[in-house]
Amino acid sequence: KLAYVTNASGSKAKCVNVVIDIGGKDYTERTWVLNKEGGSTYEKAGKKFMLPGFELINDMCLLSTGLGLTDQKIENKVIKVWDPEAKAEIDKSTPVITSILGKPITVAIQKVIKNKQEKTDKGYVDTNEKREENQVSKYFHTETRKTVVEIKKGPSLEIKDEDLFITKWVEKNTG
Repeated sequence: KLAYVTNASGSKAKCVNVVIDIGGKDYTERTWVLNKEGGSTYEKAGKKFMLPGFELINDMCLLSTGLGLTDQKIENKVIKVWDPEAKAEIDKSTPVITSILGKPITVAIQKVIKNKQEKTDKGYVDTNEKREENQVSKYFHTETRKTVVEIKKGPSLEIKDEDLFITKWVEKNTG
């Protein structure tokens, strides 16, 4: 339904806020696509990897438009966004990824159990208190029900419906 970009306060980190219409109800999720230095990668054991959030949103863009996140059309639009100072949603000019508006996408959302966090002088830290939240796990092309990886394998490799990632994900995660 909508995807818009917001910045972190005090760093170059950016997130994409995705609003998905699920059966007439809005589901909103914030996914961080750039780190505090403004990069889309991180380093581990001397190797560079894409941020998981960047990969997730890039997949959503590829599956809905055929183009990656960096190739999407972004325009400033006035939309309602949460304002921490006003402690309410206000109309604000915000960068919106307009090229995906109204495009169909299939999304896998799962319930995860996480530790609650509290803000300290060292940033946010986990507490011993648990909470449940919904989280986007994967995006799929609506018509083919395939992931980006499955589509990249090409039409020469025909995948049976029971072997699709989405089928196995639903079997494992339903309920």
